[in-house]
Amino acid sequence: MDIGLIIASSIFGMATSATKEHGKAFYNFFTSATYVILQMLRWLIWFTPVGVASLLARTIASSADTSDEFRHLGMFIATALLGFALWSLAVVPLVYFIIYRTNPFHFLFTLVEPVLITFATSSTAIAMPETLHSLEVINKLDKRVTRFVVPLSASIGRSGTCLYISISCLFVVQLVGMELTFTRLILVCILSTISALANPPVTGASLVNIIIILTALDIPPEAASLLYAFDWILDRCRSITNLFSHALCVVVTYELSKSALSEDNQEVTENILNTEITV
Repeated sequence: MDIGLIIASSIFGMATSATKEHGKAFYNFFTSATYVILQMLRWLIWFTPVGVASLLARTIASSADTSDEFRHLGMFIATALLGFALWSLAVVPLVYFIIYRTNPFHFLFTLVEPVLITFATSSTAIAMPETLHSLEVINKLDKRVTRFVVPLSASIGRSGTCLYISISCLFVVQLVGMELTFTRLILVCILSTISALANPPVTGASLVNIIIILTALDIPPEAASLLYAFDWILDRCRSITNLFSHALCVVVTYELSKSALSEDNQEVTENILNTEITV
């Protein structure tokens, strides 16, 4: 997603709110358009499994079946999955528990449907309709928070992507026999963070950033060929990690802005009561 688009949409939203009655038609149009687009995405999801199955079959059939490659890849995959699991099942639940003092895994369980969609499509953007439904309907979070934070976090919330890119680059550096100095380690961390922010929420986008970082380290792109064989599964796992981070961002933002939302609701109620009294 484009951050510029989100900023422009925010300005339109503030201007619409400032114009009150005159901006109501403008607001109603985009509200209706939102529901139409979400329904189209839900239809698209039904056709996704066929395409995903075709991609998986092609990837598995074209991968080289050698013991040496699978031994290196096995350690790499185990490291990446461990990192995703620690973030998704330790860090995210811990932050949620600190905020609400309740069982965080119940909250994660409410995200099962968007998680399955994210795993099938490897995109948090396609799972956005179900993510909004889980946060708004099941967890009862305010729509004013969810509909702003979820698209924004989908643009810049890349914890899983950053972790995946950094682990992949370190794996290739060690695979080619290059000495992993402290300077190279810091460079990989910085470039991984920056490239993750620019990574679009689509399938296979992380590989492009990995090749760019390897080029900056004077490593030929061919050295990353091993990553292609199992990128499809790790790409889906990092997308799920991103999804949990997006949901956590909504929870934290809602908790921090709860008092402001209550004051806004009270002001709206008073305006309605004053209007009724005047009538």
